[in-house]
Amino acid sequence: MHWLLEQSLLISFTVICLITVGISLLGLRIVRKKFPHDKIKDNHDTASVIFNAYGLLYAVVVAFVVFITWSSYDKANMELELEANALMNLFYLSDAYPDSVKKEIHLAILGYTKEISENEWRLNAEGEESSAAAEMVKNLWNKILTVNTGGIKIDENICSSTFATMKNVTESRRQRIFAIKQTVPSIVWAVLLLGAALFIGCTYFFTMKNALPQYLITACFTILITLMLFLIYVLDHAFTGSNAISNEPLKFIARVMESRLGR
Repeated sequence: MHWLLEQSLLISFTVICLITVGISLLGLRIVRKKFPHDKIKDNHDTASVIFNAYGLLYAVVVAFVVFITWSSYDKANMELELEANALMNLFYLSDAYPDSVKKEIHLAILGYTKEISENEWRLNAEGEESSAAAEMVKNLWNKILTVNTGGIKIDENICSSTFATMKNVTESRRQRIFAIKQTVPSIVWAVLLLGAALFIGCTYFFTMKNALPQYLITACFTILITLMLFLIYVLDHAFTGSNAISNEPLKFIARVMESRLGR
């Protein structure tokens, strides 16, 4: 289903709805032929109590999963902004370093920023990370540590701030990598999909003498459930598709760095 994420929200949701509504209405047609309205209308009162209880239980489960995935999506977006801010702060802090190493550190920060905003970002959309970016962040650590242990006198406050900021850069990167690998477990998807099938199936047994209203109601139920499940799927793939988190914060600070370096 990844190709659907690359389409616009309207196109992808329309395609999924056409499939799910088609299947649900086909099932309704089969059930209506097997169980005519006159045979099961007397059981509506008892069945409605069970249906309402089941619907409430399923709604709670869906709401919980939506909340968790939305929280993860929002956290991933926030962590990206924190990562961009940490890189920019590190760039400014390195201005206090001696001229002999300042430009080298500036270029290392810029190179790392461009690597993650361009190359690694495409890999993040596929749930992977860039080995080049991982190596670059190690080299950046080495450059900062080498300066502070190489006999060059640097203000202690600058050193402490640089170490803390570099730590934030590393932790933000780690959080971003965790975010692209964390997905809704298969068992949860199994519960959601099976629950949706059972929920829609239950509506088949609340028959109406006129078939058209029942078909319309079943279609509406199906569209609503499909919308909720598709929302979960989109939020669960925060770095993939047309609705993915934007890498603009990283691109913006890369442009600022280049302007400061006169490039």
